[in-house]
Amino acid sequence: MNVWPDWRKKVVHALRRLLLADSLQGTGDVDAAVEEMLHAASHTARAILLKAHIFPLSRPELIQQLHGIEHQPLARILNELIYENLTDRELRRAGLYVKKLLLHLDRHAYRNCIAMHRQTKLRKVKQSARSSL
Repeated sequence: MNVWPDWRKKVVHALRRLLLADSLQGTGDVDAAVEEMLHAASHTARAILLKAHIFPLSRPELIQQLHGIEHQPLARILNELIYENLTDRELRRAGLYVKKLLLHLDRHAYRNCIAMHRQTKLRKVKQSARSSL
C-alpha cells in the first residue's frame, strides 16, 4: 500500500514556521528568523509539489523541482535562503511571498492557524498579567 503524504499538513507546518520567523525577526534575531523562514519556504514548496503529485526531494533539489513546475519565485527564495545571506528587508519580502502562497494553497488552514496563534498569544499575555500581580 502506497501512502502519499498530505500536502495540507505541510501548509500547517509552514504556517507555524512562518509565524515563528516573523516573531524572531521582530526581536532582531535575523539569523534565527532566516532559519525558520527556510523551514517555512521548504514546507511550502513540498506542499505545492505534493499537490501537483510530485514527490518532493531534498532542499537543494526542491529548487529544480519548483523550476520544473513554473514556480520560479519560490525557487529563487529557497535558493537565497540556502545559499545567501539575506537582509532584513529581503527576509520580509520572502515572508510576504510565502504567506501569499500559503493563503492561495489553503485559506481555511491559514485562518485557523492564525486564530490559534492569536489565542495562544492572548493567553500568554493574560497569564503574564496575573503572575505580575
